[in-house]
Amino acid sequence: MATDDLRSIIVGLVDQFKAADQAVDLYKSLESREKGETYLSRLDDALARCANCEILIDLAQSKIQPLIDRATNDIERQAREYQRDLIGWQLHRAAESAQERIAHLARIVTPEDQAAEKELCRKDTKYWFRYYAWSTDPRPDAPLSVMPTVPFPFQDNYIDWLECTTFEEHSSGLVEKSRDMGATVIWIEWNVKHWLFTEGFSSLLSSATEDLVDSKQDPDTLFEKTRFQIRMLPKWMLPVGFDPNRHMPYMNIANPENGSVITGQAPTQNIGRQRRRTVALCDEFASWPFGGYTQHTAMSQTVRCMFKVSSVKGRLNKFAEERHAGGTNVFTMDWREHPWKDDRWFNSLDHGYCGPRMTTQEVAQEVSRDYDASQPGKVFTKYNELLNVVTWKEFASVAVGAVNPDTNLYRIPTNWFCGRGLDWGATDENQHPAVCIWIAIAAENAHPSIRGCIFVYRERMWSGGPTVGEVAREIKTVEAVDHETERMVQKRISHERSTEQNTFLREHRMPWEKWQTTDNWGLSVINEFLEPRKWQHPFRAELYGSPRLYLIVADDQGQMEKDHSGHGAVVAARDQDGLKRLRAEMPAYHYPTTEAGKPVGKMKPEKFFDDAVDALRGVAGHFFGPSKKLSDNERMEASFPEPLRAETLTREIRDGTIEDLNVRIMQRIEARQKYKEQNTGRRGILDRYRGGR
Repeated sequence: MATDDLRSIIVGLVDQFKAADQAVDLYKSLESREKGETYLSRLDDALARCANCEILIDLAQSKIQPLIDRATNDIERQAREYQRDLIGWQLHRAAESAQERIAHLARIVTPEDQAAEKELCRKDTKYWFRYYAWSTDPRPDAPLSVMPTVPFPFQDNYIDWLECTTFEEHSSGLVEKSRDMGATVIWIEWNVKHWLFTEGFSSLLSSATEDLVDSKQDPDTLFEKTRFQIRMLPKWMLPVGFDPNRHMPYMNIANPENGSVITGQAPTQNIGRQRRRTVALCDEFASWPFGGYTQHTAMSQTVRCMFKVSSVKGRLNKFAEERHAGGTNVFTMDWREHPWKDDRWFNSLDHGYCGPRMTTQEVAQEVSRDYDASQPGKVFTKYNELLNVVTWKEFASVAVGAVNPDTNLYRIPTNWFCGRGLDWGATDENQHPAVCIWIAIAAENAHPSIRGCIFVYRERMWSGGPTVGEVAREIKTVEAVDHETERMVQKRISHERSTEQNTFLREHRMPWEKWQTTDNWGLSVINEFLEPRKWQHPFRAELYGSPRLYLIVADDQGQMEKDHSGHGAVVAARDQDGLKRLRAEMPAYHYPTTEAGKPVGKMKPEKFFDDAVDALRGVAGHFFGPSKKLSDNERMEASFPEPLRAETLTREIRDGTIEDLNVRIMQRIEARQKYKEQNTGRRGILDRYRGGR
């Protein structure tokens, strides 16, 4: 801004509003500068505007009052009152900070003062933020487009976390955030501070697209935000020899004094290769191409301190996978921590009073950080890990025979039917691997609360182009432990895989049948079995709701615990023992937006990250149904007390632990005779009843 323009603004402030003494001092400073034929810097301009911005409050709030008066409901009225209050909060804080900064900078006069100040900034990052960090907001409803950054308490904690993660732990971290929490801006300002004062510091900036990384036509890119912060510094704080025109080209900002550098790169699959950096910012990482998987791999040896900053976007991405993997260094920014966001603001989001109207999914994604609800077009809307995921220990507490007495290991009870589905794939796990899913159905003598329920109890995944032999051998190995192959009543393979089907049979004596070819095969029955019935959960007594489809996982990868807000949560899967692939795909499986408006039966799910689900639905449509009917001998064995069952007697005889063998055998004979008499009697009564008719 030219001197004449700023002179007019300050004269107007002094004459019309009798502004604070700071405006008068600035005016005098302006006059002295004019005599030297100089212009005010961007910093002087911003400080002058912010120091006296409180005089704008009444005028700005007066524009909101008619909206309050015209409100047609409580939500709208409260939203408008929130907008009014926000103006006051923002401008009061901007004025207080600017006035403090003006007074502070006025004391830094000599080169010795400047050197001492730079040393304080070098040692204390928060000190630098207090006096030198700036932010910009180009939105038209912002009362000021440029304001001092004054970190809130949660942002102070964020700065501490960045410092500790980078310079003490030398590790990486995830920033899981609601939108508009300042996570990216604070990171960029923190980055500029270390570019200024940390010798040899180097950083890499990237975002979901190249245009979000750098474009001089867009002030909201990562590099334009960085350049803005640098331009807002006092000239004496800039590096010796720094020339903005020469040292801030496209995607590169160099510090000629200490060798620090800030570079940028598009989120390609080879990002960061052949480079080494101190830190990296991966902004909005959940929205990166290819789910961020390939970029994470490419950058893994480039930088030790990789910061993935993002709002959530379903579970179909590397960000969500890391967030739920357990042990990840996570900094969470919840909107409730922001002093300027309250229920009035939140309740208005889906009405559009404080901005564009947001759908339920958009609120879940951008604000509430809900990974499942934020997946658009979800197919399995009833899938809920609290209800559908149980541990083997929980399963064994209800399912009789779920522990093998010979090995003391968990198993599917030996009188249950089993099945498996194989979705054949020949690429890596980020595209289309081969996945096999095993399921079982509770027999008719199971506990009444789970009788007829379906249990997914194993998964295996092969990526990178496995051979049929590799897959066949592993399937045979895992099924041999409890003789499962004999109970596999359904063995289904991808409908298009004739070559693999023939090879399994010819070379490995492993028969498969193809599943149905329709795009929605098995989905309706899976959704039906996910629907919770209205009674107590069979495995978790504290929960209400009893579905008929369960995923059985390792004891340390599915137990129920409390999350950070005190609500129930399930420990995330780490590997195939936790059914990691299936649990990631179930909530992510969705209809793309191109299917919107079609009849449900005609909609086709997204054909990506669906391999485990395809294996499940391929066998589900053929397998889900009535419980296994017991034979007469099985029904009789189930009626005996456990010490008298053939399995128990056989084991104890083999191990040499049996006592009173003759007594036990006589008791078994008596139990057998009693069972036959009772059941023969029942059939006789029924026969007489039928004959009498």
